[in-house]
Amino acid sequence: MPRACSVCQHADRIAIDRALVEGVSYRDIARQFGGSVSKDGLSRHKAAHLSAALVRVVARREERAAEHGPTSALERLEDLYARACRVLAQAEGSGQTAQQLGAIREARGLVEVIAKITGELREAPTTSINVLQNVDLARYTSALMAALQPYVEARIAAAAALKAIDVEVPE
Repeated sequence: MPRACSVCQHADRIAIDRALVEGVSYRDIARQFGGSVSKDGLSRHKAAHLSAALVRVVARREERAAEHGPTSALERLEDLYARACRVLAQAEGSGQTAQQLGAIREARGLVEVIAKITGELREAPTTSINVLQNVDLARYTSALMAALQPYVEARIAAAAALKAIDVEVPE
């Protein structure tokens, strides 16, 4: 009975597949994802189980980038993110803590910018104004009630509407 593919069973399969498609070396991937993934296992997985559609998408992206370079700001940021992740994988493999932290910092910053561009992260300031606590409100209601003085029914209706929303009505 054939053994199950260690990469297909791995919790980080998507990240491993991405690294394989991006051309990260088997050695670096094996180091990054621990002892349950070997260089030989990665090679077998890439040959037999890696999604052909994923390989084609990345190949097309690489062809476009080779011909024209990344065209949009988002593509350029995604390219930088992929590079930062490769540096991180290499730094983790060689135990270079300072380089790991630098790559993590760069990747985090790129994720933030990408999220802003794609709308996943909104930083629009929110402002709440409580008009019922506005100091000018008393002046406005006084002016309104004075203007309605000759129109008794309108004045009563306006006073009732203002009281319904907790606005003090001058007598």
